[in-house]
Amino acid sequence: MRKTASFPAPVQPVLHHLSAPETKMTTLEGLGHIPMFEAPGRITEVITDFLEEYSPPIRAISS
Repeated sequence: MRKTASFPAPVQPVLHHLSAPETKMTTLEGLGHIPMFEAPGRITEVITDFLEEYSPPIRAISS
């Protein structure tokens, strides 16, 4: 089991068991508590992928 900056290794199994089946977890290796400053491009990619997967399609507004 690996140790992370956010959650110590003993806590990780608990988090896993509390996750709902529809939960998606992304591991950002080598990043700490403020990943948006450490790797802004990677965070943008993760957020964009999430929005593309889970947002409803955009519909045109008719006039």
